[in-house]
Amino acid sequence: MKKFYGHTLLYLHETIDLGSGRTDQFSGPFSEIYRPMMEDLGARLFSIWETTPYNGRWPQVTIIWEIDAFADYARIGKAQAVGGSHE
Repeated sequence: MKKFYGHTLLYLHETIDLGSGRTDQFSGPFSEIYRPMMEDLGARLFSIWETTPYNGRWPQVTIIWEIDAFADYARIGKAQAVGGSHE
């Protein structure tokens, strides 16, 4: 794990199957709802990409979030478990 300012960074890896023709339906809600929610919970977008038809499951998006501590990871898990609400 990478060290940053004296502590270990964690990386949360998400893979989302989009379904046929749903790439455009993913982009808006991701930018307007999901990314701001994750940032409020302490995650930083590290990387995002979509597979292509010839190199894996398609259509699929992979997202990697960088987080500072296990407390952030637990907060994200709790928020996702209760449908996105967080304190």
